[in-house]
Amino acid sequence: MENANEDKPTSNLDSPLSETTHCWGINGTPLSSGRNAAVQKEDNSFDTSFPETFHSFSIGSNLSSSGRNAAASTENNSGMVQQNSGSSNKETLDVTLGEDPENGVGDFIGWMPQEIVIKILSYLRPQELSMSVAPVSRRWHNISHDPALWQELNIKSISSVNLCKVVRQCTSLRRLVLQGRDNLSVGETMVITDFCTLLKELDLSFSKAVTADHLKPFVDKCLLLEYVNVEGCENVDRDVVTVLARAPCLCRLNFSHCTRLRDSDVLHLAQNLTKITALNIDGILWVTDESVIQLVQLHFVWLTSLVLDGEKLSDSSIESVSECSHLTQLSLSFSEELTDTSLVFLQELSSLTDLRLKHGAEFTSQGLVQFFQGPSMSALRHLNLSECTELNDEGVLSLAKCCGSTLCELQLCWCWNVTDRGLISIIDHCGKLQSLILTGVVTLRGEWLDRIQDELPYLKMLDLQKCHGIEDEMILTLVKCKKDLTVLNFFGQICRYFTRCTDL
Repeated sequence: MENANEDKPTSNLDSPLSETTHCWGINGTPLSSGRNAAVQKEDNSFDTSFPETFHSFSIGSNLSSSGRNAAASTENNSGMVQQNSGSSNKETLDVTLGEDPENGVGDFIGWMPQEIVIKILSYLRPQELSMSVAPVSRRWHNISHDPALWQELNIKSISSVNLCKVVRQCTSLRRLVLQGRDNLSVGETMVITDFCTLLKELDLSFSKAVTADHLKPFVDKCLLLEYVNVEGCENVDRDVVTVLARAPCLCRLNFSHCTRLRDSDVLHLAQNLTKITALNIDGILWVTDESVIQLVQLHFVWLTSLVLDGEKLSDSSIESVSECSHLTQLSLSFSEELTDTSLVFLQELSSLTDLRLKHGAEFTSQGLVQFFQGPSMSALRHLNLSECTELNDEGVLSLAKCCGSTLCELQLCWCWNVTDRGLISIIDHCGKLQSLILTGVVTLRGEWLDRIQDELPYLKMLDLQKCHGIEDEMILTLVKCKKDLTVLNFFGQICRYFTRCTDL
């Protein structure tokens, strides 16, 4: 988001406030002046705490000096354990450890079984293993590099030499993310696949260099490969599709905005892969009813997620999709050719939890009301009806009653017929809502804002961009009362509550 200080239309939020310990502002810019100005602090520290199910340990290296009664004794002084009694309900273990021959300090790795140590350290991320565990001692360094702990890697900016060094120790790697690596070479992919043959998930999204030659080693050597993401890779074409269609276990694919693909490529995947459970072909304008219908006919038993562009799809495609009884996610970026008939077909999908029907200009207000009157949409957690311009307050009331008890995210951008009355219905029925996106709903006046603090306790994001009927003073009052809420005002400026950090 752009700062409020840039050359933009000014808003009332720029007016100075009195100096206080707590204040609220836009884009992290303090609204108070002087020494007490609020500063928002970024916390990039790692959370290395163990899950709550672990016992609490009290550790010491010398039992006799501690004055405690030992529960056991061993000749090699490997360790002693005592069960403490007390009034606390939380069980506590008193552990006295043997000495580490390298540095003379207590070392739980020395007496714990290897499997338990690996299990404990598996709760740490690779960054924490490298920065917090490995430097402790040579023993800790060795255990922190156990391949069993390195099953997921997210590598962005790293040289080719260092990339090859890292993957050589990750022989148990299951998930690899090389997002945005424009200089990815075929040689690098060959080294990766030589050592990481157990790979199941590969993310190469937005890596411009990716071609069929880059993917061949993964298909040939990583026989357990299930998921491939090449979103936004501009060189993905029929050759890439041909290579991926040979992968024996591949079932989840993301080709979003791979604009070189056509209907025939979707058909090739549908005909050659054993099963497809998830497919994202959003942003591919040339996908028609023919490929979608055949895809569903061959894989309707397994499909759980389907993301389509939808610009050239008709009610016939949705009729076919309605046969996917296990479908939990359905997304169409453009529903302009769909009518109320599609809404009737979609009512067959009772397992849906994520539904996106953007640009549904042909959906009528009555059709949308009836769509939510049955129980089939009652499990929805994420709903996007942006630019369904016929949606009105009656339709919002219908959807709120239908799925309000489960709804976590709701987007109604540019739904001009929705007024404050519709928003009151949302507040009345959607108590678990975490994100509410209302960009461009120009009819809103904010009569419901004062109810958010008490009736939407989980709400974290409220987008009011281009809602000129809601004044900045109303937003300031809201974020002052609900301190964990972020609001975007008319100009897209971030409004949130934060406290003064005296240590900055």
